Amino acid sequence: MLLAACTASEEKTSGTTTPVTRPDTDSCPDPGINEPGEVCETDALTACISACGTVCGNDNACREPCFASCAKESSGDVTPPVTLVVGPESPVLSDTATLSFACNEESCTFQCRLNGEPWRNCVSPETLSGLGEGEQVFEVLAVDAAGNQEVAPARFAWVVTAGPGNGTPAGADSPVSDSGQLLCYDHASEIPCPAPGEAFFGQDGHYYGTPMSHSVVGDGTVLDEVTGLQWQREGDGVVRTWLGALSYCGSLELAGYSDWRLPGEWELITLVDFGKVSPAIDTTAFPDTRSSLYWTSTEHAGSAEMAWSVLFSYGYVAPNPKTHDNAFVRCVR
Repeated sequence: MLLAACTASEEKTSGTTTPVTRPDTDSCPDPGINEPGEVCETDALTACISACGTVCGNDNACREPCFASCAKESSGDVTPPVTLVVGPESPVLSDTATLSFACNEESCTFQCRLNGEPWRNCVSPETLSGLGEGEQVFEVLAVDAAGNQEVAPARFAWVVTAGPGNGTPAGADSPVSDSGQLLCYDHASEIPCPAPGEAFFGQDGHYYGTPMSHSVVGDGTVLDEVTGLQWQREGDGVVRTWLGALSYCGSLELAGYSDWRLPGEWELITLVDFGKVSPAIDTTAFPDTRSSLYWTSTEHAGSAEMAWSVLFSYGYVAPNPKTHDNAFVRCVR
């Protein structure tokens, strides 16, 4: 309820000009509080409080917000606050999230809600847990010390794909398995994985995907249970040029199949386990893997003389001259 302060005017009485103040009849709830010619309180706050008493009587449920409205108008602060919300980068493979928020004034109180739930009092930072998969929408509404409420709630949205706390592997519907990297690092050494908003947050060690799963078939092949690709388990130990690698896989007959081919860059990378080194691969499934270069069928976009290869000592991807006979081969279908 907003009550107007009294406005000054002049009223001629008995031939003389007498300064009087009266309520603003456009917005006062009871224009009859002060009739023309009656002297209104000259202090706007006092006048407003007096009007509250007249309108509300002894009804405290009416009087308290009315008095608060008087104080707000008397202070002259009618500008609503604005809130800024900061949250996790999307997508997030975790069922927890921490969001921080602040208004542009010195003192604000906040109400929050998640995904349209009822509003509740909250303070920053706010940590949410037990999040399900899909889009999450967090809203914050601020009220400043003068009682001005934010015009519209501040909104922050992000997507949760899945996480260990959800009871299902993160990225369970993804055709790409987890990298195997579980640790976090700064520019020099291993560190505890930082929280959202801290330096070095957002690296591979923060995220968990579907674990690698390789089945040794027994016919000289390995089935990747995540990607569905069937791999040659052991190569012939020969280094080749790029064209030689293409020819080798194209003519390979193994496990009753003749449709083998040289894998693309992103296909071969799915075998890299960044939690291991020299070689960075599941050595139970692929025991003969060298800590060396392996060809891919992907040509370099910047040079027709180059193609991409994967270095299985650390899992690096690097361009390699096609004419160099320096890389091994593992075929796929």
